[in-house]
Amino acid sequence: MTQPSRSLGDRVSTQVLRGICAAVAIAIAGLQAMGHRNAMNPDGISYLDIARAYLAGDIGTALNAYWGPLYSWLLAAGLYLTDPSPLDEFAVVHAVNFAIFLIALGAFDFALRALVSYQQEEAQFGTIPALSEAGLIVFGYSVFIYGVLHLIGLERVSPDLAVAAIVFGATGLLLRMRTNGASLKLALLLGTVLGAGYLTKSVMFVLGFVFLLALLKVSANRGRWRRLAIATAVFLAIASVLAIPISRSLGRPTFGTAGPLTYEFEVNEGVKAWDAGQSAKAQEDLGAVHPAREIRTEPSVFDYSAHLRGSYPPWFDPSWWNAGIRTRIETEKQALQLLRAVDFYARIFLVDLGAALILIGVIWISADYRTSLGALRSYWPVLLPSVAALVVYAPVRVAGRFIGAFATVILIVLAASARRPTGQRSRGWLEHAALICAAALVLPIGFSAIRDWWVGRSEPNLPAKIALGLHDLGIRPGDRVGYIGGGANEVGLSEFWPHLAQVQVVAEVRDRDRVLCDKPATLRVLAAFASVGARAAVTRIPLEQCTKDWRAIAGTDYYLRLISLTAPLTSPDTTIPELTRLH
Repeated sequence: MTQPSRSLGDRVSTQVLRGICAAVAIAIAGLQAMGHRNAMNPDGISYLDIARAYLAGDIGTALNAYWGPLYSWLLAAGLYLTDPSPLDEFAVVHAVNFAIFLIALGAFDFALRALVSYQQEEAQFGTIPALSEAGLIVFGYSVFIYGVLHLIGLERVSPDLAVAAIVFGATGLLLRMRTNGASLKLALLLGTVLGAGYLTKSVMFVLGFVFLLALLKVSANRGRWRRLAIATAVFLAIASVLAIPISRSLGRPTFGTAGPLTYEFEVNEGVKAWDAGQSAKAQEDLGAVHPAREIRTEPSVFDYSAHLRGSYPPWFDPSWWNAGIRTRIETEKQALQLLRAVDFYARIFLVDLGAALILIGVIWISADYRTSLGALRSYWPVLLPSVAALVVYAPVRVAGRFIGAFATVILIVLAASARRPTGQRSRGWLEHAALICAAALVLPIGFSAIRDWWVGRSEPNLPAKIALGLHDLGIRPGDRVGYIGGGANEVGLSEFWPHLAQVQVVAEVRDRDRVLCDKPATLRVLAAFASVGARAAVTRIPLEQCTKDWRAIAGTDYYLRLISLTAPLTSPDTTIPELTRLH
């Protein structure tokens, strides 16, 4: 007869338990990927445009000081292997995200096993973990599912899943070095992983040095400076693949412009890159040397042809459009950002992850306090990069997808560091508490993934419909188009059909309601579009009475108007009763 005192680890081997937990994570990730297979976001379009440039061999266009290249390389590989149609391209992207998630899962399992090995080594010194290996696996995977599949997720097309894989891999290597010593091989691997991290996201250049500092601390034996030198040399060699070309292109040393520009956009509430056309004068006031050119007033038409790269140029290369803007530090705005960061971290750790913190508190209460503090001090080099990441993000911008992996590492290490004397009786009820915590964290995420899959299984791919409709109406890949949007919330930045149709938004208007029902205004806009080489104008027309002279794109509420010139244009201000006709 099974005794109730038997622990979870006695009933299920840790190998099987890890397999079950991994299977749950994979199932949720698969549902997310399928449910959001047609989802897209502006950052994702920029990465896809860069991937397309790499596939075309246009390295000069692809190298970018704002967007890291590694994620685009992975997307390019997926596109190359599948050669998808517009209807399937976004689904391929989410399949790539799912593959990256599997890598992140493997890296996390590697880190978790390294943590368990470190715990077992410490057991010979008279203490053992307060939470058993089985309990730590259950707790660890539940926090992983929350941190990676909730805070990051597979819906958004971004490099954050790849960053998570880097963070878990680097953390696992630090733990291996703590346990087995920092061999030259592990130092080489750490430098390689950190270099890949920088190629993924520029913030990892700063955090890479924090990981290297941690290497110095986990390697207390002789030769640690040599190993640090090797890891640093490999890290910098890989980083130079990006840092040197972008420094040359900008004419100054840099490892990326994402940090300074994000600070200007988010903290100082400066003019964002995608508002280049909306606020050219404001950009000039900030020192921008390449603001979008306003080629027509009444209504305002903004031209992006000066740097026509990507399907929506202002967000393909924010470094160029915002060149010259100097980052300002304003005390009051900085203080407000820090308060926002504190509030965000409080909500994540104290509210959303409240069950995990309660469990950690219970574990520590049941443990030997002094011994646990001593163990926690031995873990500080492993915790240092993750804590540093929270500090680095706080003054600029905080988001769940930025800190998901780092929060996961912090919580698991806090749970693992609690100790009890070897002779003290095991508290098996902690495993049951870990199971309750896991259910509290994982079940809502699982239910949400099932719901998203159910809703998303029949959700239409509107951008693909628009792209295919444009081709049916005569637009071809490589054409330039003008876009007439409906204000700040409906601009070319939020439109994904230009990428799928392989066209470029060369000019833009933000005042659709004012333009479309006013024929003279429409003709002035079309003339301005034509002056910068646009073959057509695209817009949404919510008012049926304004659709005259526009052709509907089948299955959507978008409309197209082809532009044909009967006489050469010398200026976008040309008056044109005879200028345009509908094809």
